[in-house]
Amino acid sequence: MKTVDAVMPHRDYTEYLPETLASLGRQTHPIRQIVIADDGSTDEQFAKLMEIHDNWEHPVTKLHVIRVEQDDPEKERSMRIPFARNCGYEALPGKTSDFIFFPDADDLWNVEYVEKCLEIMEDETIDFVYPNITLYQEGEMKRHLTVPNFNLERLFRQCYITCCTMMRTEAFLHAGMWPENQYKKEYVFWNTIARLGHMGRRLQGRMFYYHQHAGQRHTQYTGKVGSPNRIDKHERYNSRMYISKMFNVPIM
Repeated sequence: MKTVDAVMPHRDYTEYLPETLASLGRQTHPIRQIVIADDGSTDEQFAKLMEIHDNWEHPVTKLHVIRVEQDDPEKERSMRIPFARNCGYEALPGKTSDFIFFPDADDLWNVEYVEKCLEIMEDETIDFVYPNITLYQEGEMKRHLTVPNFNLERLFRQCYITCCTMMRTEAFLHAGMWPENQYKKEYVFWNTIARLGHMGRRLQGRMFYYHQHAGQRHTQYTGKVGSPNRIDKHERYNSRMYISKMFNVPIM
């Protein structure tokens, strides 16, 4: 059986975490292990996180918790997350999984999400599979977004691939792991992995449920189908310039 690991950054989200972990634990293709990389939770929240860890019972999936020490405690939140993801990956026992993904601590997935992603990647030319996005709030489905099929030029214009995308571990490492000094981390990472020659494919149907709530830094998607992050034009421009210079991509 192909092995799948997950790394989940976490900060003060224990209110949502049990439901999220239950969603991952119900996968028809089991996840081998989950590392929760706690990035600055309060002592009270971290104690609740450890209680969740201590009470975790699953016949297959192992749960691990680490506490991330940021080099700059005042670093802006969106730039802390990539570092936490990378620390979580480095903490994975063995680091030998065939596939890896990075779910957030407050989202949900269809029980067949992992299985369907792996079925697509039986085609060895496909290195990552990304879902459509269904927005939900207070247990109610609000809106479904069908994201575009994989297209390199469109991806350069706007990122429509989420962090919970399933990918081959070797592709993740080839891309250099998550970029730690970029505001628009998903944009930079997915453009990097794609420009390095790794092909993606969209997973059809409603498989990923993005939780909108007041505790988020960003609570609304942009008007266009794509990234869940609303960033200002300066950040967007800097990210595009970074990819343009790295891969010699002309900016239209």
